[in-house]
Amino acid sequence: MIKIGDKIKKARIKKQLTQQELSELINVSRSAISNWEVGRHYPDIDMIVELSKILDFSLDELFKEDTIMVKKIATEQKKGTQRKRIIIALSSVIVILLLITSSIMYSEVGWFHDMFSPRQYARVEQSTNDQWTEVKFEHNENGYLEFGGIGKRTLVNDANNHYSLDIQILTTTNEVVMVFSLEPGTIKKLDQLKRNTEYILRIKGESDEYSINIV
Repeated sequence: MIKIGDKIKKARIKKQLTQQELSELINVSRSAISNWEVGRHYPDIDMIVELSKILDFSLDELFKEDTIMVKKIATEQKKGTQRKRIIIALSSVIVILLLITSSIMYSEVGWFHDMFSPRQYARVEQSTNDQWTEVKFEHNENGYLEFGGIGKRTLVNDANNHYSLDIQILTTTNEVVMVFSLEPGTIKKLDQLKRNTEYILRIKGESDEYSINIV
């Protein structure tokens, strides 16, 4: 019975290749070739196919002749498949844990939230209750509302405000994008607004001083 190691060695010599030359052709170490030839280790199925092409030997004959090798390779392949499944499962768990941790940090930890989506704050005095007053945000040189970051954005009518507010959001060309009302301490999602785009925010309400937060 011809073993895989003997077959590789005889075919390599017939092709007039050294162990080093063969190792370079299939991108493995010379010691790997040596271990295969002396029967210390077996190449995997993919490598056996590659060797059969380079050294011109028949896979059918090899598998029929070396039944021990076939059993060992089948066992190794099974172990390799199990290892891959374990690695995939562990990787999935790690990704899920990272997503959960990031979500918690983003929602609960102020510095993390501010790093990726800085909060915007403005105080505005409403002198009359029948006219729109434009809110100026300090982060933008024109005072416009603008946001980037990775999180969802909401507008908050501060709980310390005494009155409800009518709110209007427009483009810088005065096209109305959103109009809504907010009671003190309530929020409104701004999903309709595009990131990295400037908007004008106006309020209308009872005469008072108001705090507006974008979080």
